[in-house]
Amino acid sequence: MLTRIFNKYPLLILLFFFFIINIVILSNVPLYGDELSFAEYIPVYQTRFHQYFIDNFMQYKFYRVLGNPLCYIGAYISHGSPLKLSAIFTVTAMLLIAGYSHLYAKCFMQRKNLSYILTGILCLSFPFSYYIVIARAGYHELVTLSLVLMCIYSTSRYVQTDKRQYMFIAVFVYFISLYVYEASLMMSLYLVIFVASQVTKKRFLSSRNLSFAVLLLIGMMVYLYHQFSYLQSQPKLSDSMAIYAPYNVGLTIKEQLLRVVLYFAYHVKWSLYYLYNFSTSITLVDTCLIAVFILLTATVLWRSLSNPLTYPDREVSRSLIFNGISLFVCSFGLWAYYWIFKKSIVLPPFYNFLLPAIGISVALTGWISLFSVRITSNRVLKSFVFAIIITAFTTNIIFFLSSRLAIINSVNEIQGYARLINDKYGLQAQQFKNIVLLDLPVESGYARRKGRYEYSLIMSLNKLNPNWKQLSIISNVCKNDADEKITISPYMIPVKVDDLLIVSYNQDHHDFERRGPSSCADALKQSKSDPCKLGFMNYEISYSTEKENIIMRKRL
Repeated sequence: MLTRIFNKYPLLILLFFFFIINIVILSNVPLYGDELSFAEYIPVYQTRFHQYFIDNFMQYKFYRVLGNPLCYIGAYISHGSPLKLSAIFTVTAMLLIAGYSHLYAKCFMQRKNLSYILTGILCLSFPFSYYIVIARAGYHELVTLSLVLMCIYSTSRYVQTDKRQYMFIAVFVYFISLYVYEASLMMSLYLVIFVASQVTKKRFLSSRNLSFAVLLLIGMMVYLYHQFSYLQSQPKLSDSMAIYAPYNVGLTIKEQLLRVVLYFAYHVKWSLYYLYNFSTSITLVDTCLIAVFILLTATVLWRSLSNPLTYPDREVSRSLIFNGISLFVCSFGLWAYYWIFKKSIVLPPFYNFLLPAIGISVALTGWISLFSVRITSNRVLKSFVFAIIITAFTTNIIFFLSSRLAIINSVNEIQGYARLINDKYGLQAQQFKNIVLLDLPVESGYARRKGRYEYSLIMSLNKLNPNWKQLSIISNVCKNDADEKITISPYMIPVKVDDLLIVSYNQDHHDFERRGPSSCADALKQSKSDPCKLGFMNYEISYSTEKENIIMRKRL
């Protein structure tokens, strides 16, 4: 019975284990980062979703005007429970992976083709492709991905049937997706490319196809007009958009490409380092589930590679490669602003990697299919392809596990720091607007970044003592210039000394000691080494305490 189910529905069984492993492993991940703010709104708004929508619009106008309310609704449904929120995210991600696999199989391949199994596994093998399940405050991002898939499906139906209603559905859904989350901005270009690739015997430059492209362009221009108007009236938000770029200043294009490679290598080393040092946090149940998940995936993959029905014909394979690469490029297109105008290569946040994973997995499915005869007949070649995919799949699980452990440990650490700070300085809380934490453990610095320690600390202090409500900035680096003016890194925001609480963490006594403004310059002079630092030729990449990010430097 189980064998029959496994042979008939391998992807569904794989996704079922994907659901189980996420629910069990994420069951003890506390709320962190933006999740805390949405959880805080629950007792304020309760079921008054319309009021939250109105207040959100009054503050942000059209910026994620539909996205933030969706996040609140997700938080409300979960009642602030990390496990329930994880379940909502995992189910949504699971349905997306199954949905896109079926979608591409239906759009490009014959009904008997089993390529959706291979594309599903390749999607889960792409680096950080299901990191979004950890970033649970971004429910609007998952909704946007599903809307993008709906656009692709409606567009494919429009091409196949030539019915006008599908064209309008695709345009309408695309327009809505922009106001949920901006990652779909360049999908208008992809939909036009998608139509162009599907129209072979029909005339692409027909009035109906041109009107489809014009309608998509109008929707994008209306959205950009709203966003530029908003950004011009919000200097703080406009300035924050440049935060990503300065880390690449002074690097050539060649050096920036090297930085991307070293950036990935750093994450591999950091993930292994963190798992090794915190392996006691992984339970036996976690270990067994992970082992079963990898073994099951390996079995499904080997059977898929061995089955001729997995591979589409050469024409369809080429179409998969073209459409997959187009989707991959367009999903990164939102960050082209930095590439073109800032001349710096900036990668999107990890929680946006599911859409690029969909594109690249489709392209790889097509590319592997071109060698289907050799793969099915040559055991050595099949073993080689199998080993590469399973290695990538396992590496992605390591990324997932290390991030999960980093978030748990960081949030627990910060909650302990909050109690220490409140016990010692809670009576003076009303006079402080900014806090700088000096001498925090360097080896857990990047873990704190993953756990959004600055936001988690503010929320933890607010929960302990309402007098901390006016806190706006938490950092672990400050500078004082020649005029003794204090600025807080990495944003270099000037602050008043009277509004600033500077504390130094004593690791021997596990306590905080208050320091004066002069300690800022002294703290930066201290040599702090990252245990996961990587070097290549004349360059090294490491976590910077000052920048609170991973940066690459030229060696002196």
